[in-house]
Amino acid sequence: MSTVDMTTGEVRVTDLVTRSTAARRCTLLLAEGQIEGGCLQAVGWATIEEIKMKDGGYQNDRLATYLIPTALDAPRIRTILVENPYSRGPFGAKGIGELPMDGPAPAIIARHPRRDRCLLDEVPATPEKVLATCALR
Repeated sequence: MSTVDMTTGEVRVTDLVTRSTAARRCTLLLAEGQIEGGCLQAVGWATIEEIKMKDGGYQNDRLATYLIPTALDAPRIRTILVENPYSRGPFGAKGIGELPMDGPAPAIIARHPRRDRCLLDEVPATPEKVLATCALR
């Protein structure tokens, strides 16, 4: 679930539910932590992480100028793990840390509460893009 402040254009993700196939997991807490970390990366990708370039070079090439989500940006994340052992991995294991990046960002953009008036078609949904897109409609 997300909210949009139509005065500032800020998109804030407040609640995120994710379901992942975890193969055979060793520790529930570690598996959930990996998935939650990937989901928070996806929240950043969807809302604030924007690469700015000028004349073929990065304008925001360090953490002081490239925004990433912090604990203050983290929504409530609920993780549902489905255990399905992977036949080619050792003891049925497979990686789980990277996959949570794929689904949430487009879902956050598609879930935009004012999508009937201003549908965004790219990430991130920066305040500038939200306000510009909604002003056109």
